[in-house]
Amino acid sequence: MRAFGPRPRPNFDELYRAASDPLIWEQHPEPDRYKAAVFRKYFDALGGAHALRFVDRVVFVVGENNVRSQKALEKIGARFVGLSERPGNVVFEIVRT
Repeated sequence: MRAFGPRPRPNFDELYRAASDPLIWEQHPEPDRYKAAVFRKYFDALGGAHALRFVDRVVFVVGENNVRSQKALEKIGARFVGLSERPGNVVFEIVRT
């Protein structure tokens, strides 16, 4: 028998370590998200709520030339899916296991 319960909260320190490189956010609309206080706000709103508690899959669409964001997604466990329907973008996903 499998027991179900709340999924563990993602570890802020691990995610922030991956997200703390200013170059990752250089092309992002919020380029200061590498700062701990700014990232904490983002983490608490999204990561802290942990979308995978409510859905089975989270999809990320990033620019095909935005290697920094792609590497950051890989660091938090996302996998490359393929080209997006939006020209110039690729798709990554994290799937609940």
